[in-house]
Amino acid sequence: MEQNAEPPLNDTDTVSRELPSRIVIPPIRGEMVHLRPAAVEDLPRMDELGAYCGASRITGKDMQAERAVVHAWVRRSVAWSEGRTETGVDDPESRRTIAWSILTDADHDDDGVVDAASTDNVIGMIFLIDIDGWARSARIQIVLGKDYRGRGYSRDAMPRVMTFGFAPEPAGLGMHRIWVGVPEKNTRSISV
Repeated sequence: MEQNAEPPLNDTDTVSRELPSRIVIPPIRGEMVHLRPAAVEDLPRMDELGAYCGASRITGKDMQAERAVVHAWVRRSVAWSEGRTETGVDDPESRRTIAWSILTDADHDDDGVVDAASTDNVIGMIFLIDIDGWARSARIQIVLGKDYRGRGYSRDAMPRVMTFGFAPEPAGLGMHRIWVGVPEKNTRSISV
C-alpha cells in the first residue's frame, strides 16, 4: 500500500518561531514624534512628566504598579538589545519586550521653546510587550506624560511601531497579531 506523503520542508519553507537572542531596536521617525530605544536613564523623566498620573483610568493599574511595570519593560528591552535575559522576574509578562522613548520637537504654544525641553524632548514611551515568537503576537502600550495626552502623539507613534512589528524579518518582527488591552472606559485608547 502506497501512501501519499508530503515532501519534506527545506530550510526556506520554514519560519523560525524562535525570537533572536539579541535585537537591534530601530529608531522610528513619525510626523510629530521620533522614537529611539528607551534607556534606563529615561525612567526618571517619566516621573517628571507625570506619566503615571491617572494610570488606573488609562490602563487599569494604580500609579505604583504602572511605574513598576514600565521600569521592568525598559530593563527587559535594554537586556534583550544587549543579548541578555532579564532575570529574577517570573511573571506572565516576562516575554521579550521592546521599549522606545517618544521624543518631540514640538512647540505647541509658539513661545519659541520646545515644549519638552526640560525632559530632553522625551514625552513618553511606547512598548511592544509580551512578544511571543510561537504565536507571532505582541501587545502594544503607550505611556505619555499627562501634558502630552490628547494631542495626536499616540496616533502618530502607534501605527509606526505596528508597521515594524508586522514587517517580515529581518526588517521587523514578523508578527501576525498586535493587540492592546485597555479598560473599557478608556475611550481615547480604544479610538486609537
